Amino acid sequence: MQTLKPETNAVKALERYLPKHLMALVSEEVVKKGFEFREDIRSALIVNAAADITGYNKPMGDTILSMLDSIMPGMVRTLPNDERKALLAASVFVLQLVDRGLYKDPKSSAVATALLLVKEAEEDGEMWGCEPKQVHREVNNLITYCNLKGLYLTSMIQ
Repeated sequence: MQTLKPETNAVKALERYLPKHLMALVSEEVVKKGFEFREDIRSALIVNAAADITGYNKPMGDTILSMLDSIMPGMVRTLPNDERKALLAASVFVLQLVDRGLYKDPKSSAVATALLLVKEAEEDGEMWGCEPKQVHREVNNLITYCNLKGLYLTSMIQ
């Protein structure tokens, strides 16, 4: 996939959609591996992620889905192989996007879930076996990957 032009509506839509889809995808993987994940939260992630696409006309929706299909495999490869660590990295990634002003939907289910998961990992006492430096390295890798694909560049340009 080539770098996307940041001014296109499809790119802006993808930037709004990506955190929700990433959290939904990783939550599904965690459940597949037998970890506990509240079903109501997981369902809300999936429904909210799908709702974003249904609001667009078919050509725009297809464009966004195509872009998503091309970027997600690389993002998943960037995440740690351990599902809990991947979930923590994805959560901190979403929160970093909000903190940097790159994700304009701070009340989304992805952000709420990310906050809950990070809090739970901190309360666990060992951050689910992750070193904080390792988590931040994983998050920076995700952000760099997105930047290389032309996503979340707004604050870098200003």
